[in-house]
Amino acid sequence: MRNITDCAVVYRITNLDDGRTYVGSTTQSIKQRLESHKYDKTSVIYNFNFNNIKSEVLFDEKISNNEQLLMIFSSNNTSLLILLKLK
Repeated sequence: MRNITDCAVVYRITNLDDGRTYVGSTTQSIKQRLESHKYDKTSVIYNFNFNNIKSEVLFDEKISNNEQLLMIFSSNNTSLLILLKLK
């Protein structure tokens, strides 16, 4: 039986002013995560115009305590998601 612990969310934020994108993952809601990016001066996307962004959920699944979600980024701004079953 699967023990559900968290919801893994992978998201992409696009700055519509200049086309820059950011892909991240969280166990928070997207709304909470965007708010933390908005006010965190150390965030990579702190300088995005948050009044002109597009946010997309790329992956949203419940994961159990014996699974781990890995994101591997490629050079063409895409990401590969791998769900590992940990023993």
